[in-house]
Amino acid sequence: MYFLATILFVGFYFCETPANCDKKQIVGNWKFQIEAPSPDAEINCMSHGIIAPNSTIHISLEEPNIAKADNGVIGTWTMIEVEGFSIYLGDQHYFALFQYVETEDESGQTIYINYCNQSRGGWSNKDVIKPQNYSCFVATKDSSSQKHSHQSTLLSQVVRIRQQDSDGVRQQSKDYEKIVTPVQPVPSDPRHIAQFPSSLDWSNYSNFDYVEPVSNQGECGSCYAFATLGMMEARYSLALNKTVDVSLSVQDIVSCSYYTQGCFGGHGSTASQWMRDHGIVSEKCFPYQQIEQFDPEVKCSTKLCSEAGIDKDRHTFYAQNIRYVGGFYGNCSEEAMIREL
Repeated sequence: MYFLATILFVGFYFCETPANCDKKQIVGNWKFQIEAPSPDAEINCMSHGIIAPNSTIHISLEEPNIAKADNGVIGTWTMIEVEGFSIYLGDQHYFALFQYVETEDESGQTIYINYCNQSRGGWSNKDVIKPQNYSCFVATKDSSSQKHSHQSTLLSQVVRIRQQDSDGVRQQSKDYEKIVTPVQPVPSDPRHIAQFPSSLDWSNYSNFDYVEPVSNQGECGSCYAFATLGMMEARYSLALNKTVDVSLSVQDIVSCSYYTQGCFGGHGSTASQWMRDHGIVSEKCFPYQQIEQFDPEVKCSTKLCSEAGIDKDRHTFYAQNIRYVGGFYGNCSEEAMIREL
């Protein structure tokens, strides 16, 4: 078992779901209905079905990143871009994506309507590496805290599937037309920035290359996994001064993670959370195979670490720390990025 430190950079993702919610819609009081812990460490709460709550907790999500539970516990929270939230309260972690409904417009085209006052099935677990028990939950925003006049109904704009041409053949791709306000960087003090070197290249630092070679993701929308694991690999090489060379399995994230959407995208934050909760294997153990987005899915069950009776690399790698640069989504700055580099 290996532990890797990870810091999440704001803004790299390939649209994962049609969910498209503004932080202003999410701030307020939420009711979490939580099931009893499940002995199944691989439970998929998003496809779990109707939640049978065993307990209820009320959590207030406040600006800029303060979470307060009704039992007095105070923690932190962050948006997962525009698609979900991640909350840390005491020794518990809560993660969920926002609800949406698929329907059709007057012309019969598929559209999605967002419900930013509801979550899909989410996971609650101890805030530790490789937690053993997960509880599924659903969260709803209290009507008394729905005060935002620009979208008082808490229904965001309709999201459509963008049609794309591929090799002259029109295909339906899960690339969603979203209207997203760009996140503006937090201003930095030039005097602080001037204290750092003007450039830094970890691919050529003291005659060492700490960065893995560039990979080809093919037409699979797995850029989020390549970016996340590339960052992990570099940090691992730096931490061990290049004494151990490791390539992590992108296919493990694409095929096995419930927190992301395989070839249809994901986020660095959710891919890293999966790595903290479940771990991933090396590239030798589960090599990248998903070259085409519409190829038959490579099943997680094909993750074998032996070939012709010869053991491959059986190590499992876990992420140790997960957070956005700046502490939460939307709080990044030039100085914060420089300090992390």
